Amino acid sequence: MSVREGMQNRRRAGKVCGITFLLCFCTAAALHVVRLQAVPPDPNGIRLLQMETIAIWLALVLASALMLIVAVELSIVAWRLLRSRHRN
Repeated sequence: MSVREGMQNRRRAGKVCGITFLLCFCTAAALHVVRLQAVPPDPNGIRLLQMETIAIWLALVLASALMLIVAVELSIVAWRLLRSRHRN
């Protein structure tokens, strides 16, 4: 694998991670909107809905953050591998 191919793979991985993050964010927003449209009139239901919404957002944000961390780590490992092959 050449350095140029390695750079193209890094760019592709970055685009895929960015698109995945945006999809997670849009999914969380859509879930939030759908859940708010079904707000029950009693206060206990609203409180439960708020906790569910916070849990959904938190889960998606954490999943997105973990995905980005893993992608960055894999990118660093791939870059080091390419550099070591290029030197030899």
